[in-house]
Amino acid sequence: MVKRNSLAESSNVLLFIVEMLGLLAMTAMAIQGFIIWNNWGGLGSLVSSLSQLVIQVHAEFAVVLYIYLAGHVSLAILHVASGDTVFLRILPELRKQ
Repeated sequence: MVKRNSLAESSNVLLFIVEMLGLLAMTAMAIQGFIIWNNWGGLGSLVSSLSQLVIQVHAEFAVVLYIYLAGHVSLAILHVASGDTVFLRILPELRKQ
C-alpha cells in the first residue's frame, strides 16, 4: 500500500499559496532587517532617507506578519474544533499506538 501525503496533493493549492505568502513576508522582513542592521550607526546617529523608508516598510510588514500569524493560529484552532485531522497528517507521531 502506497502511503499518500495529503499535504502534497495538487488539490491543496490554497495551502501552498498561504504558506508561500507567509514565507515571502518573513523573507522580506529578514532582508529589510539586514539592510537596517548594516546601515544603522547606533543610537543618536543620523539615518539616511533610504534607511528611514526601509524602517517604515519593515514596520508595515511586521503588522502583516502579526495578522498572518493570528489568522494562521485561529484557523488551526478551527481545524481542531471541527474534528479535522490536519495535525495527524502533519505530525503522525501524535497518533495513539
